[in-house]
Amino acid sequence: MKVKMKLTVKGSPDHITVVEYQKGKVYDLPEDLADAFLKAKFAEKYEEVEEVKEVKEEVKAKEVAPKNKAIEAAPENKAKRGLRKSKGKKK
Repeated sequence: MKVKMKLTVKGSPDHITVVEYQKGKVYDLPEDLADAFLKAKFAEKYEEVEEVKEVKEEVKAKEVAPKNKAIEAAPENKAKRGLRKSKGKKK
């Protein structure tokens, strides 16, 4: 479970090793340690909402961007250009 630490505290993710968890950082902890930190109010649940917001802003920027006017469809009569009759002298 991902939690964001409110305080710097020590804890043991595997009941053997002691780790210092820093205030303000996000950790993916085992369920039992995360629950203990949440109950003691050392941490709060962390949801990755910030990343979703960035993606929405990127999509919005693409929608607002103007189309490239230099790239347009070719006119229908483009292929017929060379088929015109010449206006020169008739033989």
